[in-house]
Amino acid sequence: MNHNVGSLDRALRITAGLILLSLVFVGPRTPWGWIGLLPLATGIIRWCPAYLPLGIRTCPKEGVGGFTPRLAPLRGLGSGLYFMLQRGAAESGVGPGVK
Repeated sequence: MNHNVGSLDRALRITAGLILLSLVFVGPRTPWGWIGLLPLATGIIRWCPAYLPLGIRTCPKEGVGGFTPRLAPLRGLGSGLYFMLQRGAAESGVGPGVK
């Protein structure tokens, strides 16, 4: 399965999901908080089925424009910024990793 949820989107989904889910146990104790499972699950698995028909993708595509992320351990939260900076440096001809 290809990922279509990027790092920032993932962080926001997980945060929103946990906040909504907490409404079941704390505060108003409303059953509407269970809806927080949806953004929590899509943030954890990094795939949103609603993005498919809309053609939305918030994470970088691997192999597009000669750009392939090489550091698998950095795929967690915040890695999107690292890859954007790495790609920008390579395209401008300055910075680390430029030959």
